[in-house]
Amino acid sequence: MYLDQLQQKGTGATINAVEPSKLIASLGAETVTGKTGQKIRLDQLATISTNHTPSSMQERDGQPFTSVTAQITSNDMSGVSAKVEKTLEQTPLPKGVTFSLGGISEQVTQMIIEMSIALAFSVLLVLLITSAVFKG
Repeated sequence: MYLDQLQQKGTGATINAVEPSKLIASLGAETVTGKTGQKIRLDQLATISTNHTPSSMQERDGQPFTSVTAQITSNDMSGVSAKVEKTLEQTPLPKGVTFSLGGISEQVTQMIIEMSIALAFSVLLVLLITSAVFKG
């Protein structure tokens, strides 16, 4: 649902407008804890900027969702994905909030599963044909 739709329906929702530059500065000032325990500002880890594309609500299966993308610069993509997934699993999320991973690591995992099924089916088919040919 868009902001103008909320206002038209008269839901009583109040929107606190914040100047974009103040919001970006506030997000950049947020800190995360590094491996050695030091505090690192978010704007030191990522570039935070205003997005000028039209905003929209994304839905999957009738539920709103958002996507976060990142470019992995390490050669060990599966290791990075595993660490991210482990960290997300240990992070307490609000009720009703879930996460899922996608991208190349998920595609590779799906490909391995499909290849394993194809290999098992082909071995079974060879055994079946061999059994039928030799009546054994």
